[in-house]
Amino acid sequence: PAITTASPGVIIKAISDPAGAQILSLSKGTPSTVPNVSFPLGKIQVQLSSPAGAMVTLQVTYPCAYGINAVFKGANEYVMHADGTGYTLFGSLGNGVCLVSIVLQDNGRGDTNPSSGSLTAPFALAVVAGRA
Repeated sequence: PAITTASPGVIIKAISDPAGAQILSLSKGTPSTVPNVSFPLGKIQVQLSSPAGAMVTLQVTYPCAYGINAVFKGANEYVMHADGTGYTLFGSLGNGVCLVSIVLQDNGRGDTNPSSGSLTAPFALAVVAGRA
């Protein structure tokens, strides 16, 4: 099921392979300060249950007006690039709504929780100055 965040117009949905991922909770926080980067939605932490080792894709829809052009992910907030190594900015879905897809793996990429079948995924949608 999709979950609406406290940020207006933002919806997060989890899709897993194999099927069975479920978002358990969402929380918001303040991301680390990064020069020339703003985080209009703050830091979002998603907790999910999933089959052990599953690949999980978070689909995040948000108002295009935010101008998102990067995603920061992980406990230390490293940047992911739109080159197939972690996320894809799909752009506009129409009516001012945009979509970004973030790929995670249980006990792998983007998961900060060492328990099998339990993912904790902090991320922040970002606007990097000077980046298209």
